[in-house]
Order: sequence, then C-alpha cells, then structure tokens
Amino acid sequence: MRAPLAFVVGSCLGHEKWIWFKKRPGKLAGFVRFDDASRGPLGSMSLLWWLKLKHWATLGAITTLALVAVDPFFQALVEYEGELVVVNATADSLNGPLISRASGLNIGERGVVRAVENEDFTNLGLHTDTLQYLSLFPDTGMSSTMLMSLINSSLSYQVQPPSLTCSTGNCTWPAFSSLALCSSCFDITSRIVKEEKIGTTDENTQSPFGPGMGNGLAQGYITNYVVPYKGNRRLLAQAFNGFVDVSVPSVGESQQPWARVGLMPVFDPRDTFNFRDSGTLLASFAMVTPPRAYWDGNERWENTTMKATECALQFCARVHKPQMRNGPLNDTILLDSSAFERVPESWNMLKNLSVSCIRQHGLQTPNLAAGPQTATSSSASTHSPCWVSSPTFPSVGLC
Repeated sequence: MRAPLAFVVGSCLGHEKWIWFKKRPGKLAGFVRFDDASRGPLGSMSLLWWLKLKHWATLGAITTLALVAVDPFFQALVEYEGELVVVNATADSLNGPLISRASGLNIGERGVVRAVENEDFTNLGLHTDTLQYLSLFPDTGMSSTMLMSLINSSLSYQVQPPSLTCSTGNCTWPAFSSLALCSSCFDITSRIVKEEKIGTTDENTQSPFGPGMGNGLAQGYITNYVVPYKGNRRLLAQAFNGFVDVSVPSVGESQQPWARVGLMPVFDPRDTFNFRDSGTLLASFAMVTPPRAYWDGNERWENTTMKATECALQFCARVHKPQMRNGPLNDTILLDSSAFERVPESWNMLKNLSVSCIRQHGLQTPNLAAGPQTATSSSASTHSPCWVSSPTFPSVGLC
C-alpha cells in the first residue's frame, strides 16, 4: 500500500514543477525543491519550509512524510496465525513429530561364558555332565544413559531433553508413560546414637572425619556418631575429641582435604528406614556429616550436632505431556512415581514377555488414552513385561 501511494504522490510533485514555472517566473532553486520533494521525505520537508503551506503542493509533501511515519503500523496490519495439524508419525516417520520414551527395562543379556565338563556328574549318572558359567552383559542403552547422566551432572546446565524430532519447532504429543529413575531423601538424624570411649580407632581405621585416625594406633578420647542398621551394620562417623586440624595430611596422601560425608550404600529395601516397602529400589545411601561449624574450627567434635540423611534411587513410571513451542520443549509431568507400584510378576529373569499382560496394562486413564502395544522376547532377555501399575489408575502400565 505504501509503495503505490508514494509513487503517485512523487509523480504529482515531479509534474508540479513545470506547472509552477508555467504560471509564474521564479528562481531555478524552486525547480530543484520540487524535484527533491518528488524523491523523498527530506526534499518534502524542504518544500514545506519554502512554500510555508501556501500552495496545494504542500499536501503532497505532507503525505510523503506521513507515509514514513505510519510505515511501521502498516507492517503490523499483517498477522500470521499458526495452525496445529495432526501428523501421523507412523505413516510419515521422516517428517512426523517423534519423541523418545522408555517402554521397558532391559538390564542386559545372559550368556554362557564357558562350559566345563564334570566327571563326577557323569559317573553319578546325573542328567548333565557340563557346567555352564553364565554372565550378565549390561544393556548398551542403559549403560550409556547412566554414564551420560553422571557426566552431564553439572548444576550450571539444564536437564538435557529426550531425543525428539519436530521439523516445525511447534509440536504437541499425546500423553504417554515412560520408565524413569526417581530420587527422594529423608532426614534420619533422630536415629543417630552417640558413643564415647577411650582407646584407639578400632572400628573405623579409615575414618574420613579427622587426622590421626588412619593407623589404628593413636589413643585418646573418641566420640562415635552411629546410625545402626540390621545385621550389625553401622553407619559410623568416628574421630578424636576436640577441634578439627585440617592441616594434618590424611593417611598415604600429601595435604589432601578430608572427606566431609560418611556414606554407606544399602541395596536391600528391608534394610532401609524409609524405603522398606519399595519394590523398585535400585540403591539407598545413608549419609552422616558434621555441620560447617565443626570444619570451621568453631565446635568440638564431641559437642557438635551431626546430621544424617537417607536417600534412594528407585525405578518409577511417569506420565509425560510434552509440548514444543518455537523451539524449547516444555514437558509436563501428569503422574509421577507416587501413583505407581511394581507389578509382582515383573523382574523375572526367566519369564518371557506376555502379550496378554501387555494388553491388560495398556495406558487408559480418565483423560488419556493409548492403544496397547505388542512385543516379543526370548528367555535370554531380562525384560520386564508389565512393569508398574497404579492403585489410582490401575490400568496404567509400562510394557
């Protein structure tokens, strides 16, 4: 719109210079002013100043200046509105929106490492004369994922989104369930037991909490902070009484800083305090540590207030509702691990995948729907056929 109007106004101003001199004599400077006004806004301003708004040609100059002022508003008149189009990713896998999901857990493959003949078995007439040594080969995908999570653990970077394909940068996926690894922690400071004794470091010869504790020969007043576990296992923080002396090098090292956390891993949920009912526990870690005041030399070891924490990593299931708008991915968690529990028949190394179980545990929630999937497997694979279910949404599962 601006270009045609400017062309017409400029053409009229260009012809006006001839009409001006046809009706009256004047200086050639007037000819130049009309000619410059037909070329742009700067010449139009000069013409307005010369004519003092006493001739109709000033209307053309004003129009030229107005076109420059309203040009940004003309651009805003055109507005593009996007429209979401349903794309069948199966029919057009190259261009369709795709996003990764973990539909099951495969911890690896069992294979025969070596076979050894046993003469005693043969002489006794038993059903076999060969001993097979089996070994578990970790799944490559799971191993690489765990390594990448450890390498990319910096707090300065955002969580890396899953692998996805969205050619337009604006995609919406239906809600889906995916296997995940969840973490949680509980304060178990109330379970700390304080023990005072005189003697050597007879229980923990490699205590991380103070110098002089590594040879087991130094004697003095000792205070133990203990979190007792089943089977006589003890999470222990042990050091001589008094203030910390961080200037003394640790055993076998040269001026190495002292570790500030006592750590004990637990893999059996029955041995934990807060995760005994967990059916998907990967590992639990109990930690005990003194406050910063002790390390700053402001508190004595026997008078400090210790803190104990129990954390766990558990396999869980999450229902995701991802959306991508103009590039960034926004992943909304509709359901998390608190709504799921392990299916009792899962995690059986000798059990094949059950298609009937997969169909039974398809994703069917009040506002979500996804068709059942099928899968096949052999007994050599350690898949979990139907991994989790939910008491609130009993038909939600991973297959």
